[in-house]
Amino acid sequence: MREIKFRAWDDVSRVMSFSNFEQFDDMMGFRFSHFETEKPVYMQYTGLRDRNGKEIYEGDIVKGKSYTQTRPRRLIGKVQYRYNEFIVYGIGRYTTMVEELNTTFEIIGNFYENPHLLNQE
Repeated sequence: MREIKFRAWDDVSRVMSFSNFEQFDDMMGFRFSHFETEKPVYMQYTGLRDRNGKEIYEGDIVKGKSYTQTRPRRLIGKVQYRYNEFIVYGIGRYTTMVEELNTTFEIIGNFYENPHLLNQE
């Protein structure tokens, strides 16, 4: 079972915060530092690490190779949760984030701090 972790983007202070898991006798939850925004954007940890050992979260921008039946293709995309799984969604195509693929992907930024990276395709 993968570890459950979250991070959150505050679009007012433009800061990414990581949660602390807290567990008590009758409840458990994730605590973040103070947000200036009314609606932070929450992103879940995929349970996978990139080829450099960095934890991959929703909203990360990764680059790597997507293998098709004919040949490998370079893919830069945003990690998203769709179709009941984590995927890397590039321009016009996507690939699933399975454990075998995470050794080929590298985090190059995230959608909130580095959206321009998606224009590299």
